[in-house]
Amino acid sequence: MKTIEHKFIDELIQLEKSKIFAGRSIIGHNKLLIVGTFNPAANMVCKLNDADWFYGRKANNLWRYIPEGIIDKSLKEHKKKDWKNFCKNNKIVIIDLVKSARSYQKLKSFSDKDLEFLISRNNSKPLFFDSIKAFKKCKFDYVVFTRKIWDSKTPILKRAKEELINNLLQIESISSVENQIIYCPAPWGNFSRRAKEWSCKMQIIKNK
Repeated sequence: MKTIEHKFIDELIQLEKSKIFAGRSIIGHNKLLIVGTFNPAANMVCKLNDADWFYGRKANNLWRYIPEGIIDKSLKEHKKKDWKNFCKNNKIVIIDLVKSARSYQKLKSFSDKDLEFLISRNNSKPLFFDSIKAFKKCKFDYVVFTRKIWDSKTPILKRAKEELINNLLQIESISSVENQIIYCPAPWGNFSRRAKEWSCKMQIIKNK
């Protein structure tokens, strides 16, 4: 059985150990915590993983949606350096729930359903991001999940999401689920309805 590591696991570990993201200490106030699920190392997924940073694959539009909502400018065609500077300047932190998972085979795709199937089929306990270690003494205005629906099709990931929220409440990184947790559709593909929903959600954040 092999370990499928997150492509940017070193940055997740640095965040846990040092509370540093994109070259900035996150102790104290932060505007956004953006939460995804998993980004497998390129050699452990059957599809091309051309990302050079979080949400950096060509099919992903997060670097359009978030910057447009905050600075009225898309960073979709930009690269890692600009994305990091954007996060640093706007007090944004990005994590994924899963740091690694054990498997006898590669992931078929980047979908959460494939990840859930692989984990449950192999009875493999994934290694989750340690939010208590990373975010103690940190505050967030909003937590944005880049997955809208959490249901019985992904029970392991759903539990991880719920544990993250409970941890954030426990260490007082947030104070309200109703007012600070935002669920957005997965930011891949060029869908006008998806872009419109992201725009509406980001308007809430911009108006704070």
